[in-house]
Amino acid sequence: MLRDISIKAVPRSFTTLPAGVPSDHIRFYVLTNYFYPAAILVHLAFIPLFWFLGMELLSFYNIASVILYGACLYFNLKGRIGAATLLLFIEVCTFITLATLALGWESNFHYYLIMLAMFMFLTPWHDFLKILPTAIAFCLYGWLYLQTGHAQYGADIPRGVLTAFSSANIVGIFCGICFVAYYYHVAAARAEESLNREYQRSEDLLHSILPEPIASRLKTTPGTIADGFLEASILFADIVDFTPLSEELAPRRLIELLNDIFSRFDDLADRYDLEKIKTIGDAYMVVSGIPRIRDDHAQAIAHMALDMLEIMEDFNGYLERPLTLRIGIHCGPVVAGVIGKKKFIYDLWGDSVNTAARMESHGIGGEIQVTDRMYRRLKDSFVLEERGNIDIKGKGQVKTYLLKKRKSDFLPDGFL
Repeated sequence: MLRDISIKAVPRSFTTLPAGVPSDHIRFYVLTNYFYPAAILVHLAFIPLFWFLGMELLSFYNIASVILYGACLYFNLKGRIGAATLLLFIEVCTFITLATLALGWESNFHYYLIMLAMFMFLTPWHDFLKILPTAIAFCLYGWLYLQTGHAQYGADIPRGVLTAFSSANIVGIFCGICFVAYYYHVAAARAEESLNREYQRSEDLLHSILPEPIASRLKTTPGTIADGFLEASILFADIVDFTPLSEELAPRRLIELLNDIFSRFDDLADRYDLEKIKTIGDAYMVVSGIPRIRDDHAQAIAHMALDMLEIMEDFNGYLERPLTLRIGIHCGPVVAGVIGKKKFIYDLWGDSVNTAARMESHGIGGEIQVTDRMYRRLKDSFVLEERGNIDIKGKGQVKTYLLKKRKSDFLPDGFL
C-alpha cells in the first residue's frame, strides 16, 4: 500500500514508516515528507526575492524557515512525527504573522492559516490535538485581520509587487489544497480497492467452506441453521489401507498425494453440482440434492462415484503402491445445517447418513456399494449387480448392490 500512495521518484525512506510508528500514520507521514521539501524550496526562493525588494528581515525569516523545515523533515524520517508537526505549526504561524504584518492583508499570506487548520485535521491523533491547533490558527487569523485588514497597503512596495504576492499565494493555496485532496483521494481509492480485494477473498473463502445459500443466510441471520430434506443422496469414500501407506511416506508427500486426489474429487463435485461436506483423514463425503433440491440427485452422485474410481486408476498408473477406493451410497431423508460458533461446517445428520457410512465401511475395495433404495433410483440408467444381504450393525440384514457402470457411455441429455 505504501507504493500505491507514493511517488516512485522519491527516496524509499519517504514512503516507508520508521520502526515503532503505528501503521495508521502512513498517509500523514508520506504527505508531510512531500510537503517539507516543497516548503524548503519555496522559502529558498523567497530569500533572494525579499532581499531584492529591500526587505532583508523577511529574507532572514525565510532562512530560519528553511532550517525549521529541514528539522521537520529530519524528525519525520526518524519517526518523531509529533515533534515535526509541532515545528511545522510554529513555523507557519510565526512566518504568516510576520509576513502579513510586513506586507499587509492584501498579500494573502493569511490564507495559509486556513490550509494549516485543514492540515491539522489530517493528523492521526486524538480529536483534541486536531481542534486545539485549529482554534489557535483561527484566532490568529482573526487577530491579523484586526491588525492589517483595514489598511490599504501593508508595506512601502510597489502595488504590482503586492499584487504578484497576492496572486502567488492564492495559486499556492489552491495548488496545495488540490494536492492534498488528490493525495487522499488516491490513498482512499487504493484503500477501498484493497478492502474490496480482501472482502472478495473472504467471500470466496466463505463460499469454499459453505454452500452459497447457507453462506448468505449465515451473514444475514447468524446462529444455528437447520433444514430438513425429504430425500438426498449421500456418498462416503475411503482409501483402503491408507494408514500403512502413511507410515511409509514423508509427511509432505503424504499431504500432497491426498491433496491431488481430493482436489480431483472436488472438481467432480463442481462438475456434477454436488456439495462436498468434508474430509476426515483419507475419507471423503459428498451429498447430492441439498441445499438445492433436485430430482436427479441419485443419478448425479452415481456418475461422480464412477468417475472417482476412474481417477484412482489414473493415480495408480504412477504410484509404486496402488491405492483402492471403497465407496458407499445411500439416499433418504436428512437434516442439514450449521452449528457452533467457531470452525463451523455444513454437516448432515440422520439415519440416512449412518446408512451411507455403513455402505462404505462394509463395502469392497474398488467397488461402489449401494442400498436397495438407491438401486431402485438407479436401475434404469446404470448397470448394478446384486451383492446380497450383509449384516449391518444396528440394522441387521440389509440388501445391497454394486454399481458397475452407466448403461450409456454418455450422460443423459440435459443432465448438466
